[in-house]
Order: sequence, then structure tokens, then C-alpha cells
Amino acid sequence: MDDAPTDGVAERNWLPAPEQVTFNITSRCNLRCQYCFGGMRARGTEASLGEAISVLDQLDSLGVEEVLLQGGEVFCVPYMRKLLERASSYRFHLHVISNGTLISERLAQALSGLKLSIGISLDGLTPEVNRHRGAEALEKAVGAIHRLVSQRMITYVNCTVTRSNVSALPQLVSFCDSAGVHGLVLQQLHCSGRATAHFFAENTIGQADTEALESMLLVLKETYPRLRFVESEICYFLGARTRYNRVCDPGLEYLPMKLLRCAAGRRYCAIEPNLDVIPCVVLGSFPCGNLRQESFRAVWGTSPGLEFMRELSESRVDRIPGCLECTYNPVCDGGCRADMLNYCDDWLAAHILCPFNAANSQRQGDP
Repeated sequence: MDDAPTDGVAERNWLPAPEQVTFNITSRCNLRCQYCFGGMRARGTEASLGEAISVLDQLDSLGVEEVLLQGGEVFCVPYMRKLLERASSYRFHLHVISNGTLISERLAQALSGLKLSIGISLDGLTPEVNRHRGAEALEKAVGAIHRLVSQRMITYVNCTVTRSNVSALPQLVSFCDSAGVHGLVLQQLHCSGRATAHFFAENTIGQADTEALESMLLVLKETYPRLRFVESEICYFLGARTRYNRVCDPGLEYLPMKLLRCAAGRRYCAIEPNLDVIPCVVLGSFPCGNLRQESFRAVWGTSPGLEFMRELSESRVDRIPGCLECTYNPVCDGGCRADMLNYCDDWLAAHILCPFNAANSQRQGDP
């Protein structure tokens, strides 16, 4: 933690309680997706029903606004129905993420009576795109989506965008619209879990695909106005030039943007199956405390690991050597620091997806 220089943490740059928490409740899963965040979460004993209830009780009492419950596969957990029934009494919004393969008609009916929304992971509608999930996973996931929508549940499709499925997104979006789901969550591939550094470098979309995706999304959003599109890092680097031209005067000098545009450790964190608290789901290798030893309030308020993240967020992007002279550093935070820590063990490495970094020009193509 001492290797990353910081400018010193600003006074209270984090909330007394996070707005959102992801609870990775299990490492168990009936599938083995190649890029799964939870693919290597086998450390320690997973939470019991009593411990899971205690965690959710603490989050609710602190005023957390949203809890994402995921795995592994949540419906591999024997007590999941009991936990979801109890969770309906909490004030926070509960969103459950599942691969959908275990959601029968009976389970869909049971879920429909609970206060939650659900996301089904689906990367496309062809066996080729879904080959990493197994032969039957596509049909089962699509069936689960139809069952949940028929029960009038708030249902999303979660899609991790890679080189293998980016061209198939229009077909997936058309399905989402016709099936009646509420929206589509497009997720950037991250270097975490089973997505090793080699897999990440080989499968994340480059500049040409990103440019095509950006244009594609403009058309899809106009074509399907009913659908809610949720994007996080998708197209982030490509948009730097547009953001700069919109908000910056080339004749003036601007301070570089601060690192960590994301909320990790300040407004958001995640909890592992063994009850480790981590800054985000991509940072499973960076535990900041454990809820078997301390309360969530204590970990959130006093953890040295979370303090490090808060101090890091006060550094500016020019601390990254490859970003020091970049024209666009006033409008770009350098990308996901967790990816680069996992990719090359360096919090301050230039991101491999940045098309404006000379070291990436061969892979990405000239910007």
C-alpha cells in the first residue's frame, strides 16, 4: 500500500455509510464462466444464514441505499429463499444477480412476492457467444427472463462486453425489448477472478471495437427508448476527446483530474463470501477488514485499507507517468486502478485500454 504516492486525504471525502454495497455471498456456482469475478473466491468459510442476516441488518441500520446480492450463483446457496424473504423488510433496495439457470417457474413465482429486482447474466443469444457457460445455459437463462417478466418483476439483463460478443449486441438488445425486461447493464471486462491478465488483454475490446460500440449504442438507444441502458466504464477513454472539447478552453491550463472516478472505498464497497470487506468487486485481493472480527461500521470507519483508497482518490492522474503530459488528463482519471493493480501489480500503471498512450498504440491502433 505504501508504493502509491498521494496528495493527502481531503477532510471527509467519504460518506459515513456507503450508498451501495455488493455482497458476494457465495463462491459456489453451477457454471464456470471464464471471466467471473467470483471464480477465485474460495478463501475461508462462507457466511451462514445467521451471519448473512447480521450483515444485512447492519447495512440497513446504517442507511445503505442499495445492496447487490451476487455470487458465484446465489441460488446455489441453500438458505437463499429465507434470506430474500427477510430482506424484503429492509429499507434498502435489493438487487439480485443470477445466471438464471436455477430459476424455475415455482421460484419465479416465489420471488415475485418479494421486494427486489433481479439481473440475469446473458452475453448474447447464440451458442457461440455463450459457449463458456455450457450448452444448456443459454436456453435456461432466456427461460428465466421470460418467467420473471411474466411475474411482473423488475428484470435486467447483465452483459459483459468482450471482443467475442460486441458485434452481437444489437440482437441481444432487440431480445431485451421484445421480452419486456426493464433494461440492459453493459459491463466492462475487468482483470479479476478467472479473468487473468492474459485473458483480460486478449478479450477486452480495443479502440476499433469501442468506436463501433459507441456508434452502435447511439442508434440502439434511439431505436429502443423504453429500455434503460446502464453503462459504467464502457467507451470511457474514447470519450475523453469529446469531453475535453466540450468543457475545456485550449488556451487555459487545467489541473489534472483526480484518480478513482469510481466510488470504491468512499461511497461503495463489497463484501466477500468469507465476510472480508473489499473496496470493490474487482479488488478481491485487497481485503480491508473482516466482519467476523469487527462490525461493518468499524471496518468502514477505521480500516487502513479503505483509508488508503480514500487517500489515493485525492491524487491526480498526472501521478501516473504515462498520463503526465496527456492533453486529456483534465477530463480523464486514467481508468480503473484495480484493473492495473491486478494486471501488473502497479496502482499507478498507465491503463492498457487508453488509446492516447503511446505504449498502447500497437494494440489499439492510432487514436
